[in-house]
Amino acid sequence: MNLANVGTRTVRDLGTVPGNLHCRTVADVMTVTPLTLLENTGVAEAIECMSQMGARRALVVNDAGRLSGIVSIDDLLRTHSDSTEILR
Repeated sequence: MNLANVGTRTVRDLGTVPGNLHCRTVADVMTVTPLTLLENTGVAEAIECMSQMGARRALVVNDAGRLSGIVSIDDLLRTHSDSTEILR
């Protein structure tokens, strides 16, 4: 199986897909140009970027462009909130 990223789709997104899902492929419903962030992107910058794009999740890639993971806006906000509490 080739794990190269060509698009993404969430379960929430699938609820908005018209027609019978049994007749559709993942390629039919995926996001072809998903938001990607570099591993070294700061949390505040990632929150700002995702907010501007209306994205709830972003793919995280390394300097070579290979997928490292997925981050959610909730993860980022929780981390940002935790660090704000530490600074008080």
